[in-house]
Amino acid sequence: MPEGVKLTRLFQERKNEDLRDEIAIRDETIEQLQSNIKQMEVEHSRAMMNKDNEHRKALEAKEAEHKEEKNNLNYIINTAYRWYPDFATLLRLERLAKQIGLSAMDFSELIKGKVLNFTGRLFSSEHNRWFATDNTPLQILRDNDRRLTLTANRIPLSQWFSEQYDKLRQSFRQPTQPKKSRGMKL
Repeated sequence: MPEGVKLTRLFQERKNEDLRDEIAIRDETIEQLQSNIKQMEVEHSRAMMNKDNEHRKALEAKEAEHKEEKNNLNYIINTAYRWYPDFATLLRLERLAKQIGLSAMDFSELIKGKVLNFTGRLFSSEHNRWFATDNTPLQILRDNDRRLTLTANRIPLSQWFSEQYDKLRQSFRQPTQPKKSRGMKL
């Protein structure tokens, strides 16, 4: 074999060995990187589990705190019902006061037993309309059954609204003159 061909072949074999070495180094690097990735995935998974556990524990603690607070509030409400038999009625009257257009301050005065001379408009959900009032005394009184009720001019509010509605309807009615009969035409 000629000397030049031998050298070329040796050169090619050396180059092939260098390439195989380079491939082996890259394969090792890839294996190392894959190992690092797996390790990072395991660490990430552990960290996520730890965070999940911390979150779950914090949530359980908040739920326990909420449950305790709820129990305390229920105890307070039940005690208020026992000590103040009219408590539930007053809560209902407060909702009614808001519904008809009274402010919290107005209701605060009423609950103290004071008479509130109200000027403004009151809303009746039964009649679905506002009624104007001028210095109308509003008050919380006991009815014949000894239940607390919101009154206007010492009349239960629902009755007062009905009276106001009847007055409004009557003011719209025009008195009509009966037609006089002229007799029978033939």
